[in-house]
Amino acid sequence: VAGSDEFTANLIRISKVVNSAPGGLRQKIALAFNRSDYMLNESDGRMLQVELNTISASFGALSTQLTKMHRFLQSRFGVAEGLVLPKNEVTTQLAGAIGAAHRLYEMNFPSTAKRVVVFVVQDNEVNIADQRPIEYSLFDNHGVSVVRLTLAEVHARTKLATDDS
Repeated sequence: VAGSDEFTANLIRISKVVNSAPGGLRQKIALAFNRSDYMLNESDGRMLQVELNTISASFGALSTQLTKMHRFLQSRFGVAEGLVLPKNEVTTQLAGAIGAAHRLYEMNFPSTAKRVVVFVVQDNEVNIADQRPIEYSLFDNHGVSVVRLTLAEVHARTKLATDDS
């Protein structure tokens, strides 16, 4: 993708510069959710990438619900009989990845402070149908609480610290 997409190429270049700088990457533990969107090229039938979303896991939980809807329609109306729909466990997998990152962080940075995961959301967020199932799975399966904050709230309510303060 980097060979044909200037934005992605710049992201990779920035990452290489940061990681090779004296002191390197400051945060050694990271979890990134990336979503690639594709469209079918009508002229030749190829799937072409139209977006690389580097800040969102959007529609992950909705895709799990969509699979359930397809199964319902298949059984209710006999559509595509004999076709076995694959499992779709994206919601639990996304929550599992966040839970694993949370455990890894706690192991590497022990503290008596209660740790939470912050979901950075937009003002007046309307995408809760996709975000809440991940939040619920994270708590139900990993015991990790989520705090939802806008960027303005992150600025007003949080701080960087080198200790347990």
